Amino acid sequence: MNSEDIQQVALLERQVNETEQHMQFMLSQIQELEVFESQLSNFQSSKNKKEERILASLGKGIYTPANLTDGKLFVEVGAGVIVKKTPEQVAEIIKQQLSRLRESQQYLENQLSFYSEAMQNLILKIEEDNKSKN
Repeated sequence: MNSEDIQQVALLERQVNETEQHMQFMLSQIQELEVFESQLSNFQSSKNKKEERILASLGKGIYTPANLTDGKLFVEVGAGVIVKKTPEQVAEIIKQQLSRLRESQQYLENQLSFYSEAMQNLILKIEEDNKSKN
């Protein structure tokens, strides 16, 4: 048995596992944003119906009644900085983020396929080498 080939298989297996973990994280992020996109859409439709009160999430499943004033949302843009945005602007940001995440997901799927194929080819090579030695 060629120890370099075996080490290479182990390395590829580690890369496959890491890539699968990244994909799981990516999928959870996409699902979160899709849920948020749906909730934002519901918010926009309630705003269009001129509803003045909503339940606002405080986090961890805790809600409080809130009055809508101008329909603007406060968005954290990083480092504790908060800016006012319209629901339409927030929806566009979500679409852009989803697009980037889906592109990253596709990249990870391609990487996973590449690593898996390389690992399978190396395993076949090791098996063939073992057969020829016997």
